[in-house]
Amino acid sequence: MDKQHNLTSLNHTAIYNSSSFPSFPKLAKAKQAELLAWICVTLIISLVGAFNNIVVLMATIPKRGAKSGLVFLIFHFISVNLFMCLIAIPVSIVLILVKRAGIPLRPDSCIYFQAFYSTGAIVVKWADAGLALNRCVALFLPHRYKGWTTKTTTVGMVLFAWIPSLLAQIPLSFGVGGTLKLQELGQCAAIPKGQLGSFLQTALGTGVPLSLTGLGCVLIVIKVILMCRSRGHMIGPKNGPECKQARRMLRHIKMAKLLLVTFLWTALCNLPWAVVSSNYPSANSENPVSVLWLRTCFVIQYGLTPCILLFGNEEYRARLKQLLCCGGSVLSGSGGTGSAKRTGRATSPMARSVPDRVSGRSTAAVALKGSTAYPATGIPVPVTRLSST
Repeated sequence: MDKQHNLTSLNHTAIYNSSSFPSFPKLAKAKQAELLAWICVTLIISLVGAFNNIVVLMATIPKRGAKSGLVFLIFHFISVNLFMCLIAIPVSIVLILVKRAGIPLRPDSCIYFQAFYSTGAIVVKWADAGLALNRCVALFLPHRYKGWTTKTTTVGMVLFAWIPSLLAQIPLSFGVGGTLKLQELGQCAAIPKGQLGSFLQTALGTGVPLSLTGLGCVLIVIKVILMCRSRGHMIGPKNGPECKQARRMLRHIKMAKLLLVTFLWTALCNLPWAVVSSNYPSANSENPVSVLWLRTCFVIQYGLTPCILLFGNEEYRARLKQLLCCGGSVLSGSGGTGSAKRTGRATSPMARSVPDRVSGRSTAAVALKGSTAYPATGIPVPVTRLSST
């Protein structure tokens, strides 16, 4: 009985090994060279993208005591892109290298890896939709935007990105609505089945977030056009509150335009995959090596999207420059620069109206003559007339 049981176990093991651990396919020399080129190019882009995300992450770290919900949403968005470039993409390449080296991979390994990979990719889409929603509220409902900067609303917007992403991916890990399949080259793929699988992967995972982001961008374009036509009403406000409101609205418009560019860039990077998957469904089985280049488009998206936020935002560039020059002083959230802290000199607008002890003259008195100054903050500062000493 023991011998028969051992023989049966060996037979099951042999069958399991032969059927569950398929070998790496035999490729022509041209395809082997193409696969090696894909691995090198994609890995380099991924690591460069990780570096880009780290740099932008340094520039967008929320200041101490920051209350703006947008700051935390952008920080979360960049963090997820960093996860994709630093962990998810390199691990997917390692799986291909492992199988290429002849090391067997368990088919259920995709249950664990693909869950992290796909969830992160979907979170990027939903986080982008959350940013578009935030900008729409800031432009169309500016008087209610303050309620969107609270901690509760910010946490809710982060959950707004994660909950649909988890709902779209976790069922597939348990075989509900589809399966997670280890393909012949070693990459993992989600294979939806039935209406539920199509809803989870196509609608909840891609269609709905991209549609929300696109709708938000269309609304932003309409609002910007309408505001540009009435731009003359925003120039030269006569009182402090109007000046402050105008400056705030201009900041909202600049950030909205920036997010519009990021959406167009995301759509451009997703377009090749959408065209191939919809028009050539058999491409993955007929030419699996060349199809891998479609994944490189996603890597470019994750690696370069944060750079758009950095290059298009003057405040982020200034923070990064100050951080690199002055160390961690910029993260303290105080108004003065690092040099001002070291020398102890005041940097507020009121301090600049103090008479200069060297020249014996008041710079503010000469320039303003008792008028009202509007510094960069938009807050009116009364300046008294100072006599020369």
